[in-house]
Amino acid sequence: MKNLIKKHGGGQFNSDTENLPSSQEQRYTKEEAKRKLNIVFELLDIPTVRDIRRLKYIRQNVDAACSILHTLCDMLLDTEDKSINQHLSMKDINALLSGFNTLFQQSGDVEQIRLLTISPDSWGRTMIQKWFNCSEYQARQALLLKKNKGFLAFPEYSNGNKPLSDSTIKLVTEFYLQDGISRASPRKKDVIHINKVPVPVRFMEITGREAFQQFISQNPTTNIGKSSFYALRPRQIKFNAPLDTCLCIYHENMHLLLKVGIKYSCVLL
Repeated sequence: MKNLIKKHGGGQFNSDTENLPSSQEQRYTKEEAKRKLNIVFELLDIPTVRDIRRLKYIRQNVDAACSILHTLCDMLLDTEDKSINQHLSMKDINALLSGFNTLFQQSGDVEQIRLLTISPDSWGRTMIQKWFNCSEYQARQALLLKKNKGFLAFPEYSNGNKPLSDSTIKLVTEFYLQDGISRASPRKKDVIHINKVPVPVRFMEITGREAFQQFISQNPTTNIGKSSFYALRPRQIKFNAPLDTCLCIYHENMHLLLKVGIKYSCVLL
């Protein structure tokens, strides 16, 4: 087909347009595109283009030509992986691909690796990274997963714990920031910068073990270990008390002193 187009003067396309003004060059380019499309349409018994302003009509003819070419290719090669639907337009195909890409971007890390296995067998790591805009690690893991377990397989992490879900991470972070678990520093200067954003410092009111036990008590269905729980403590949450806080046995253990005082007063009564 390429040779046939050249016979009709397609080879002179670039050289003839070099010395033309921009408006004439654009008109000439459109006429050349129309002429070449009509050559293909005539070969495939598809109505030719007469009015280039009928964009919808032209696109329908192009979709029909693509469908016929795919059918001829399948007939020639006798392939087993024939097209599922020969009537999808290029616009519909692009909409499906765009929707799938959006689904990938909105999915979690584990689900993203699983979705990457849908990529064609001819795609390598670089092509997967480029089209899905994913990391090199995700592309490698998807290729290994597809090779070992097949299409849309679920990844397994045999050498460690499964990664925590985004909802669990958010739940733990919000728990640390609750009043009663941590308190804001009385000093206005106690601020740290996270991603260049000033964040007030807070101090833990209970120990890490007590916080973990309380979290498990409030969220019994959440599966998380101590180390992961401690690692998710926000940077602005500190265990050490500020320097301007009294650390004597009376003030540091005020809660214990009150409990003993109440108990002792009850005994006296």
